[in-house]
Amino acid sequence: MTSKEALKCLEPLVERDTPMKPKAIYGEVFKKYNCSICNSTLDILGVKEVNFCPKCGQRLYWSER
Repeated sequence: MTSKEALKCLEPLVERDTPMKPKAIYGEVFKKYNCSICNSTLDILGVKEVNFCPKCGQRLYWSER
């Protein structure tokens, strides 16, 4: 495997491990969050503790800063 091929294999893994802020969706009563990559709805209570999307594995960044 050449170094270019190795980098091509690693690129999606590095992108997935780079924390991204979830998208806030304002509902009638509660604010919901969706993954920025796969757009799946996130269970706030469970995901904020593990910091990744359970569907696609994207690392999440929850800070308000």
